[in-house]
Parts: sequence; C-alpha cells; structure tokens
Amino acid sequence: MRSGSGSTAARTVNVNLPAGAGSSRGVVGYMRVSTDDQNPQLQRDALAAAGISEIFSDVESGSSPDRKGYRKLIQAIMNGLIKKVAVWKMDRLGRDPRELLEFFWLCDEFGVVVESLTEGFVANRTRTPGDFLIWWISVGLSVYELLTLKMRQRAGIEAARAKGKHLGRPRKNPGPD
Repeated sequence: MRSGSGSTAARTVNVNLPAGAGSSRGVVGYMRVSTDDQNPQLQRDALAAAGISEIFSDVESGSSPDRKGYRKLIQAIMNGLIKKVAVWKMDRLGRDPRELLEFFWLCDEFGVVVESLTEGFVANRTRTPGDFLIWWISVGLSVYELLTLKMRQRAGIEAARAKGKHLGRPRKNPGPD
C-alpha cells in the first residue's frame, strides 16, 4: 500500500465494485471467513442490521494479504469511492498486525471511517490532536485484540499437541519406497 517514500501512491484503478459502492453514500462492509465450511451468515446479518448492503467478502485466510475482496476494497478506497468501512470484528480485516496498521493509515489518508460493529469503536479521520489520540487508541485496541487472538490460538495448538493430537492437514501415509 505504501511506496518506498512512505506516502500512499494515489492512483486510479478500475475495480468491479459491489452494486452501489460508488454511490454518494460510499458505505460498505467487509467480511471474511477462512474456509468454505465456515458460515459467514453472522457477519452478513450484522452488516445488514447496520444498514449495509454493499459488501466486499473473502473466503480465505486472513494471513494472506492478497485476498481478492480485500484488494478490491483497498483499490476502491484509493479511488475515493469509499467513505466508511464496517466490519463485524477488526480481525476480519486480516491476521497481520502490520497489515492492519497499514489499512488504518490508508483509511486515514483517504478520510475513510472504519467501524467495528461488535467491538464498539470507530476509527475516524484525524483532524485534531484529540482525534489523532482517539484514532491511535482504536488502532491500538485492534492490534491488541489481534495479537491476543494469535496468542490464544498458539496456546490451544500447543495444548492439543501436548495431548498427542495432530493439527492441520491429514498426515500422508508413507508408502513403500
């Protein structure tokens, strides 16, 4: 997102947006599940209850920054089409703290509000020192929650391994050489 000089390169990108995303409202949602067997309905219902009908979505791990819906969202922000992005929880935006920070910086540069529907905070464009403080507190809370989630996941994985459980893809049966 950022060029080597530290500033966001403003450029026009042709994007296939959800219907109405380029409207004067410019309010969109983003939702993500990691696998096809996860149900995104909870996120979709929360976004709909907030009055959001234009949704960017992905079925992919949040650890991948090249998610198609996420990339389209980034491009739409850079094209000035988005005024507000709502998510069910901030960890839906991704699993990489640096990527999350870059997303917030991008939103700040383009005047985009980011709202978490379940965590109850809004990161707004910084206009005054007080706004900047509130923005950083919001960003810090998002990154804190993300890191806490990762820590709990690691603890759960270690506990399962200690009990002899195999996690991840099924082991391949070694065949005759």
